[in-house]
Amino acid sequence: MVPDLTFGPEWATLELLCIGIDAPDRRARFEELVTSGELHWGELLEQAIRNKMEAMLAYHLLPEHLVGAVPDRIFKHLCGVYDANLYRRKPWYETVHRIVTAFEAKDIPVAGRKQVSFEGSLYGGDGSRRLGDMDLLILPRDMQTATEVLGDLGFEAANYNWTSEELVPIPRRDMMIYRLSPDHLPVMMVKGDRITRFFDVDCASSMTWFKSPYEIPLEEALATVEHRPIPGLDGLSVPVLAPQYEMIGTVMHLFREAWFERWLHMEQDVDLAKFGDVIRLWRSLRGNLDTLKEAIDRYAIRQPVLWVLEHMDRTFHTSTVAELGWQGLVDDSWLSSAHSPSGEPRRWRGTMRQRLQTKDRKALFAEIGGQDA
Repeated sequence: MVPDLTFGPEWATLELLCIGIDAPDRRARFEELVTSGELHWGELLEQAIRNKMEAMLAYHLLPEHLVGAVPDRIFKHLCGVYDANLYRRKPWYETVHRIVTAFEAKDIPVAGRKQVSFEGSLYGGDGSRRLGDMDLLILPRDMQTATEVLGDLGFEAANYNWTSEELVPIPRRDMMIYRLSPDHLPVMMVKGDRITRFFDVDCASSMTWFKSPYEIPLEEALATVEHRPIPGLDGLSVPVLAPQYEMIGTVMHLFREAWFERWLHMEQDVDLAKFGDVIRLWRSLRGNLDTLKEAIDRYAIRQPVLWVLEHMDRTFHTSTVAELGWQGLVDDSWLSSAHSPSGEPRRWRGTMRQRLQTKDRKALFAEIGGQDA
């Protein structure tokens, strides 16, 4: 799992962090790159920002024998990012806990997704996993009640205005999009402090997307919920799905944001951090692959799951498809496919590594039947 050096040592450094440097060989390679004197730190910082890995990069540069290899101003900037992310943990999880407690008091089944679950379970609560919005999964029948509960907690459907430092109403055009896609509540926000300006919660009632040909019955998934303690925060826990559902939900979320071109225009396209979650989830599931395979086949979602896993194997030298015994079931035409905002099929050029690394992803896309893809 040594990273490809084609795109330079900066990209190789981030790929190592994405894969995880818990193994001695990967840690040694990471330290070799950091201390080589060959890193262009501006490029490394820019790509870390683009791939939501600033806090992770900072955390792994903290050991004393590496600090001297980092330009002082770069190091101090990264430490500031890391400190802010670490500071956020307590109020962030306290807010999640407050929401979950209020939901459960109203008999709303709920599960935390993505960073709500992974920051503690996959990253050990060390501050390296970036904390963004609070992703929660609830049943469609509970969407209206959840809106009311959040309102009682002081949340409102809003965006944050960084100039006025106030919450402002979501534009009417965006609210119409939410109404046309009722599997998500509008983003709900409440103001925070000078470090954490706001807390935002995203409540979804689907593990795929509205009118998706793929669906996982939420009643089955939410029936597996258990509460998991948060490392370093005594008395706090979050409700999480069983491992096979966490894996399926994470893979389907990555597929949605990578396959639908509209996420590219919203700057929410696939990134290293999203693949890093899947890689770590896979390691945690290796002893229970039969349960995962059974669920994937029962819900007829093998096609999008293989789109993600095949790209991951080719990019990061993992072996997930082989371990599942599903080699040769997807071709390059499917792997290069996408879906345009107009509903027309799309294709994109190059490999997933090229897509992740390039700073002009839109140039990789072309209509099928138009330019060569």
